[in-house]
Amino acid sequence: MPQMKRYLILTILLASVLFKAIAHTDADPVLMTINGEDVFQSEFEYLYHKNNIQVTKQYSIDEFLDMFIVYRLKVVEAEAAGIDTTATLRNEFTEYCRQLALPYLSKYNFSLGEEAFGALSEKEPVFRNVMNEYRNGILLFEISNRHVWEKSISDANGRDNYFRTHKNDYLWNEPHYKGYIVYAINDSLAKEANRFLQSRSIPSDSLRTTISKAFGKDVKIERTVAGKGEHPVVDHIAFGGKYPEQKGRWKAWFGYQGRIIDTPEEASDVHAQLTADYQEHLEENWVNELRGKYNVKINHHVVDRLKAELKQ
Repeated sequence: MPQMKRYLILTILLASVLFKAIAHTDADPVLMTINGEDVFQSEFEYLYHKNNIQVTKQYSIDEFLDMFIVYRLKVVEAEAAGIDTTATLRNEFTEYCRQLALPYLSKYNFSLGEEAFGALSEKEPVFRNVMNEYRNGILLFEISNRHVWEKSISDANGRDNYFRTHKNDYLWNEPHYKGYIVYAINDSLAKEANRFLQSRSIPSDSLRTTISKAFGKDVKIERTVAGKGEHPVVDHIAFGGKYPEQKGRWKAWFGYQGRIIDTPEEASDVHAQLTADYQEHLEENWVNELRGKYNVKINHHVVDRLKAELKQ
């Protein structure tokens, strides 16, 4: 709730700044139609001005128009998936609208309820646009999470296939250590953990649970892939670096099943960069799918008028 209130204050302040830019005329023509749904100039203009206030790069109408279309296509897809009908979203959205409507109640003889939201939307373009932005933002997050962010983490097969196809994009300039680092709270426990591991054959996917069961929270094991200069403990274990300064509760450590490799061998060796790239790949494919799935008709007369007003 505090985060929502902070967002509310910011959007109301911003709305007051943009009021003249948005409400300079009573006409609010249809800018485009997506999947049969009208999208009005005021919504685009509101987001265009807001974006260019918040970012360093100032987008032209044409540049932002393409971004806006992608944004609205994702919203349409979220609506088609029924995300807008879930109880959680509806309750969150209703509470937000109640907060957003408060400054307008003294101006109109409305009681604070959902009926007032529709009436205010007709009378106050700023209210309508901020309300729609919040609703669409929730939908955008949820649908993007399903198709891109969550999928990029859960889709191990897709990530592996992407790595194999783009393996040459992940070559290293220098060798890396690949293996485990076992940390302990003191030297004696480190030696005991080392003897424990050397005397057993433990599958890699069971290492953490086995160590935790045997030593509790006093010993931990981490899989690590790092080059020289990227990790002080790895530098000491694998590259002849000095013994790192001891900080925190982990006073001792040793390498386990470690070796030096010249290039990444599997997707997990370049997990962070690969996940980011795979997200980009999923996003690009998804957007292309949405462009083919939904019909977009642009009112170029409205676009040209906006360009003329902004002298673009």
